[in-house]
Amino acid sequence: MYLRSRVGFLLWIGLGGTVYGDQPAQVLQAPAKIEGRRWVDGVVAQVDKEPPILHSQIQEKVELGPVVLVSAYPATEEDPVYKKALQDAINLGLVLKRARELLPEIKITPEEIDEQIRMIVKQPEPQKLDLRELEAFLQDQHKTMESFRKDLENQMIVMRFMGREILPLVSKKATPRDIEAFYLQQPGHHENAVEVKLKQILIAVDSNASPALQEEKKKWAQEAYLKLKGGMEFSTAIRLYSDPNAQEDSNAAPTQMKLAELPESLRDALSSLGLQPGSFTEPKLTPQGYRILYVIGSEFAKSEDFLRQEKDLEEKLRKVQREKELVAWLQKARNKAKIYLVH
Repeated sequence: MYLRSRVGFLLWIGLGGTVYGDQPAQVLQAPAKIEGRRWVDGVVAQVDKEPPILHSQIQEKVELGPVVLVSAYPATEEDPVYKKALQDAINLGLVLKRARELLPEIKITPEEIDEQIRMIVKQPEPQKLDLRELEAFLQDQHKTMESFRKDLENQMIVMRFMGREILPLVSKKATPRDIEAFYLQQPGHHENAVEVKLKQILIAVDSNASPALQEEKKKWAQEAYLKLKGGMEFSTAIRLYSDPNAQEDSNAAPTQMKLAELPESLRDALSSLGLQPGSFTEPKLTPQGYRILYVIGSEFAKSEDFLRQEKDLEEKLRKVQREKELVAWLQKARNKAKIYLVH
């Protein structure tokens, strides 16, 4: 079993067990695995003067959840689940500290916890759970009703903290442009949701042409590109370098197509330019010959896929914004706090 000393640190009990309660937090050491001793529990971290975070608490988060209540920052998705749970526990300590500073604005009463429990046991089937079943479940998990109430209190504090400190920093309603930009960031959507207006220089190359002629065409395309970089108007370069049967009148309407309709090499070349109006690609060899594309403009194309997801996208975007603001808050809080980790 384990006990807590008068300053809140865990006592490690064993044959000749070591007491950590009277040692400064910054010099705490993890209990060594020594023959004949048993490590019952230990302190793994502490935030300022908050109660210490115990190994058993982190292990419980890993086994029973939730692994993350506030945020796993600065742990990454690739980190072990224990590290995510530990960093979340540290972040919870920062939130609870801030909540006490905001009393009575962020305060959870016993009556509010009672109401939350009543809501849990009144859930419709199949989640419905009566009080006896809840108590039996807690007993099976070696938890008490008191610890369960404390968990509920912490969850409610986190929700009120988010409403008080984080949500006001998030835009109440995302603009259509915000949602479109967020959609374009999703894997596989960018090429199908963007239409580009283009002009091009085409220097045809016959696949059966001699190597010398092919090299000449390549030099011709490179010369056109260098002239454009030197400031030549694209319409002028078309007249001078593009094949006669592929020349475009400078006043003609540009070609408009979805980015996905272009060959991959041209699509990647345009994307690397950011589709900025007035930008142009380096010469790219295609089955038709060397092509240089010039961007007139681009616009978002509202596909059926986008229209189906639009409402969900707005909520996902707001979630991303909330997480971004929360991480920014945590960064500042961590810089101000004294966080001790036992290695």
